[in-house]
Amino acid sequence: MRYLGGPQAMRCFLVGCFLLLASAACGFSADTYPPADSLKDVYSSADAVFIGEIQDIQVSKRYFFVFPAEYTLTLSLKKAWKGVGLEKVVLETGSRRADCGSSLTKGESYLVFVNDQAVQIKHLTRAADELDYLNSLYLRLPRPSGPHAIGTKNFYFVDSTRPESFTPDPDDHREVAFRVWYPALLPKESRPVSLIENPQELGRIYASYSPLPPTALDALSSVETYSYRDADILRSTEPFPILLFSHAYWAGMTQSTVLMEELASYGYIVVSIGHAYETSHFPREDGSIKAFDPRNEEFRLRGLERKNTLDIQRRISETEDRQELETLLRELSKLRPKTIESLHIWADDISFVIDKLEEMNRGSGFFGGKLDTARIGVLGHSFGGAASAQVCLTDKRCKAGINIDGLQLGDLIYKNLTRPFMFVHHDNVEVKNRTPNQFFFDRVENTAYLLLIKGTRHLNFSDISIPGYASILGLPPEALGRINGKRCLDIQNHYVLAFFDKHLKEMDSGLLNSPTPEYPEVEIWTREQEGN
Repeated sequence: MRYLGGPQAMRCFLVGCFLLLASAACGFSADTYPPADSLKDVYSSADAVFIGEIQDIQVSKRYFFVFPAEYTLTLSLKKAWKGVGLEKVVLETGSRRADCGSSLTKGESYLVFVNDQAVQIKHLTRAADELDYLNSLYLRLPRPSGPHAIGTKNFYFVDSTRPESFTPDPDDHREVAFRVWYPALLPKESRPVSLIENPQELGRIYASYSPLPPTALDALSSVETYSYRDADILRSTEPFPILLFSHAYWAGMTQSTVLMEELASYGYIVVSIGHAYETSHFPREDGSIKAFDPRNEEFRLRGLERKNTLDIQRRISETEDRQELETLLRELSKLRPKTIESLHIWADDISFVIDKLEEMNRGSGFFGGKLDTARIGVLGHSFGGAASAQVCLTDKRCKAGINIDGLQLGDLIYKNLTRPFMFVHHDNVEVKNRTPNQFFFDRVENTAYLLLIKGTRHLNFSDISIPGYASILGLPPEALGRINGKRCLDIQNHYVLAFFDKHLKEMDSGLLNSPTPEYPEVEIWTREQEGN
């Protein structure tokens, strides 16, 4: 391999590529590369790995001056994992049918692995496994910015006072799992936990119904977080305030690990709750997986409600008339009784977890005396955000809360919040009313905030915003907004932290008072008012 003059470029040789690759099932030559099932070794041995679009194909050599013998391909660089400095790549191949027997085509994009002996070139549409692996290599969680290391623990309980409404068995009772992130002492000889654990078991669970690409779980399991399993809790003379998080509908306890770790690094006990039957799974304390099948009658009825009320939701997003909006929200709640039932179940889950945390704090165990149960905040994303507002209405132990991009339903239509609260919206530029929760913001009988982050979509408020994550899940680019993904998570981290610092720790950074040039993407409305 050598570099050409002029614009940076690389010249490499693919002599007899068709013959080399045809017997290798579209893989590398067995004489040149490790077995095709070891993408890690393949990547390590490559000098350059990139996606290129063929700009030109020229015959560079002919047999008997007539028959094409070698081709020169010129590719423009689209993305590179190695060889990042290249602008143009020139390859020589012994056959135009070098893509495992398929003809190379001008204007098409290919994934290319190169070392000094051979090349693999594969059409992008047939390189899903390789792309998942490559994206996972560079999928990195943003490092928490707080001063503390982070520990994590899983918990699992059964609430014997509540029958499980999602199953016909009268002996079934409500299961609740939660994961805790907490300020910790950094372990000397330990590795942080993976973003996704037990990928093989999860793969077997998802196989019958999940649209996830088969390699997605393995790819995500290779991504390390900044949390250490069962690390010693940070020594402190004061107990730590508590934040409880609820996931989006059918998401999971680790959907917002970036946010959970950020808050824990600043001295919060952060608890993410798994809501049974409306999440795909949650882990028990022993590490085993409790899975929930979406092919469930109660789940189906809730989906049918959503489908049958799409027109009302569309009308909500198109009106700015307060009276009409209230009428539509009342009608939506009336037509979605199963959804409202779930909202109450989730709020009860949150209150149950608070009960358990109070028990732990009174005891002599790991969290004994470490939890400040007088300073509890609640937040959530999407449906979890609506549940957070609901519990702040029904449970006085909630001192402040945030609804991150969830259309508010439930009892807030009839009663006003009396706790400090923040509503966050994505930038729905296609509709007239981009902030439908302003109806509830205007009625909060305490300090309230309404935020809109420009350039975002709904999924930007989860870890899916991390560059590379969406492609591993097989999501299209338009699933996320135009904002840089890490920038969005950074904004979310700062505003959520500023809110809870102000209302649980009495530390006012001033960030919530007005728009700031530091975050021009944020539109913010603030109502200062003393509550009950």
